[in-house]
Amino acid sequence: MKATARPRADATITLADGRTLAYCEWGNPTGFPVLLVHGGPGSRLLCPDQDATAAAGVRLLTVDRPGYGGSDRRPDPTLFGWADDVQALADGLGLERLAVVGFSAGGGYALACAAGMPERISAVGLVCCEGPYDQVPGAWQELTPEEQRLFERIRRDPVAARGAVAGHVGWYQDPDSIWAWEVGAVDVPIPPAVDVPILTRPDVRDALTQMWREGARQGVGGLVDEWIALSLPWGFDLTQVKVPVAVWHGELDDMVGPAHGRFFAAVLPNARLVLYPEEGHLVVLQHWSEILAGVTARAESKDPAGGRPAQGGEAAPQ
Repeated sequence: MKATARPRADATITLADGRTLAYCEWGNPTGFPVLLVHGGPGSRLLCPDQDATAAAGVRLLTVDRPGYGGSDRRPDPTLFGWADDVQALADGLGLERLAVVGFSAGGGYALACAAGMPERISAVGLVCCEGPYDQVPGAWQELTPEEQRLFERIRRDPVAARGAVAGHVGWYQDPDSIWAWEVGAVDVPIPPAVDVPILTRPDVRDALTQMWREGARQGVGGLVDEWIALSLPWGFDLTQVKVPVAVWHGELDDMVGPAHGRFFAAVLPNARLVLYPEEGHLVVLQHWSEILAGVTARAESKDPAGGRPAQGGEAAPQ
C-alpha cells in the first residue's frame, strides 16, 4: 500500500469556453477508466495506492476541479457545471464509458456526473462523502455554529456570502497549515483520532502535502466556490440517479459522519453500503483495492460494491 502524488502523466486540455482543465493519469493506459474526484480542499495530485491501482489494471484519472491546481475557475461553479467539464474531458480522451469515485466533498460532483451523463457512467463510488446538510438526518447538528451561519448566508445570497466563506477557509492560503492540528490548532480541519496513525506514514504525508499545495496554487477561490456549490441545492434529484452506486464509510468518521453514508444508501435507488466499524475518514487510502474492484464490477451485478462487503461491514437493504 503506497499513496503517491507522482502521476504517470500530467496534462491539460482547453475547454470550449477557453478554460484550462488539468488532469493526471495513473496505472494502465489501456485499462478501464476510473475517475477519482478529489476531496475539498484537494487536487489532481493523489493516487491513494499506486500498487492497488497497478494490480487492478485500471486507467486512473484525477482532475482538478475549477479553481484548484491547474484548472481555471468557472463563472458558474455548480455541480452540473463540473459534470460538463468531465464530459468534455471524456470526449477529448475518447472515453465512451467510465466509473467515477468521489471522496469526501467530491461525492456530490461524482453523483452529478451520473445524473448528467448516465449513458457514460458505469458505476459510482462514494467514499466517506458528504450529502446535502439540510437533508441528511442529524447532519445540521454536526456543523459548528459558524458553519451553520455560513450555510444560511449562502442560501440567502451566495454572492454576498463569498467574503465570509473566504474568511472561514482563509487558513488554506498556506496549505501546509492543514497540519497545524498536530500542535493543537483548532481553526483547521481536525482528522478523526483513528486516522492519525495513517497520517504519520511518510508516503501518505508526502502525497497529501503535495496534493494540498497544488490545490492552493490559485488561492482559496476553488474552495470558496465549492463551499457555495455544495451548500446550495444540488440541481438534481438523487432518487433519479439509476446507475449502480457503492457507498463506503467509516463508522468513526467525525469529519463526515456515517449518517451521510446511510443517507446515500437509503435515497439512491441502486446503492449498497459498506460500513467499517473501526475506521474514520481515510477509507480511500486503506481500501483502494476494494473500491476499484467495486466500481469496475459489471453494471448488471446485483452487488455494486463488488460482492465483497467489508469484514464487519454493514450492507444496506436493496
